[in-house]
Amino acid sequence: MGNRDQNTELEDGTTVLDNNTFGSDHLDLTSNRDITPGEPVTVTVEITAPFNNRTTVLFEFRSDDSDPPTTVVISSEEIAIATLVAGYAFQVILPSNGRYLRLRTTGTGGTANTTGRARVHVGQANHLQTNRRQGPGI
Repeated sequence: MGNRDQNTELEDGTTVLDNNTFGSDHLDLTSNRDITPGEPVTVTVEITAPFNNRTTVLFEFRSDDSDPPTTVVISSEEIAIATLVAGYAFQVILPSNGRYLRLRTTGTGGTANTTGRARVHVGQANHLQTNRRQGPGI
């Protein structure tokens, strides 16, 4: 995906994402970003370390004006961990957004992931494009 501005980075790829855990951070979309509240936002997820142990992982995005946000605005389908290898990437478009954005992952089957990391970036829907594979059903 290349280098991105830290102000648009939701996850930096260093935190293990596992069942019912929130990512390491949440973004205030109104602070130092070219993102208009209420407008569609593109979220790009790039796997930096493969997931293990679980059977599937679901990525859930929450956005509202609460800090931290609690309203689920979109979720991926459950993605098989065999698919979630380094370099795999997908995008979701949030139809609208609140002030804050946060990622939560859930997993099914197996035991807790001990690996599984992702870089997650946001941008105005018409400002981002990807040349990577796109995830299923999102």
